[in-house]
Amino acid sequence: MADEQNNDMPSPLAGYRHCCPCRRETIDSVRPMNEEREGASAFESFLAGLSTRFTGLPGDRVGAEIERALRDLCEFLGTDRATLMRFSVDGASLAPTHSWARPPVEPYTNPLLREEVPWYHAQLLRGETVRLERMPDQLPAEAPLDRQVVLAIGAKSVLTIPIAVGGQFVCALSTGAFREYHTWSDATVARVRSVAQILANAIHRQRAEAEL
Repeated sequence: MADEQNNDMPSPLAGYRHCCPCRRETIDSVRPMNEEREGASAFESFLAGLSTRFTGLPGDRVGAEIERALRDLCEFLGTDRATLMRFSVDGASLAPTHSWARPPVEPYTNPLLREEVPWYHAQLLRGETVRLERMPDQLPAEAPLDRQVVLAIGAKSVLTIPIAVGGQFVCALSTGAFREYHTWSDATVARVRSVAQILANAIHRQRAEAEL
């Protein structure tokens, strides 16, 4: 009888996992921290590989590697398009030179950037980062033409960062989302800036080689 009673008694540990909120809160708080560290580690690996590919790269191979870098950036961020735009030598304009897009989105190749999206173009000429998460709502009132384009193509979010080398703006790297709105955290902005710096240095070397 004593054995039967003991078998019927609940274990003192039964339900412990459910009745200890401190354990659950600890697990929940550690999970995002681990995910953040893993994301940072993955990006460092991505950036190191990118830097290695561009180190000492001959000028005639820069274009192909830029296309690859744009695709890899979209895959890493989960965005739908990435475009590299080059500033003119005098810094008075810029136009897209390379673009990669996830179908059905099309690469951006319109050379008439100033005419199509004048507000956006003006921001980049001033060296301003364009960081819009919910378009067209976040576009200012002075950007009516930009708003029309955004509505026509269905763009939802865009992040564009101009980069200078040796005191002169060389290029701007842009990535955007079309399927859903995208949040540009400070960490994401810093990561895209790092990628843009590598591409800008490669373009700067390419121009220097062409002038020799």
